[in-house]
Amino acid sequence: MELWVRSQDKTQLLNATGFYYDYQQEKHYITCLTKDNDLYWVGIYKSKERALEVLNEIQNILKNNQYGYKVNGLGEKVDIIPNQIFVYEMPKE
Repeated sequence: MELWVRSQDKTQLLNATGFYYDYQQEKHYITCLTKDNDLYWVGIYKSKERALEVLNEIQNILKNNQYGYKVNGLGEKVDIIPNQIFVYEMPKE
């Protein structure tokens, strides 16, 4: 599964490999790590709690849309969820 993220200000669409919370200059950021190992601030929130709620939303997307598989009659794993691309749009607030 690929996860892309649209930045809060709508100016960036990034292929994400990771996210983390960052606090700088009295602002609560969510930072995105891309496949090229670049870092981008993709959202600014009024509190740490709100930033962590957004990270929880992203986690739930990843958790609920992981590859699934079943075992066929030959004992082989067969994907039941094809390769998917998801775009997560950062909430404004």
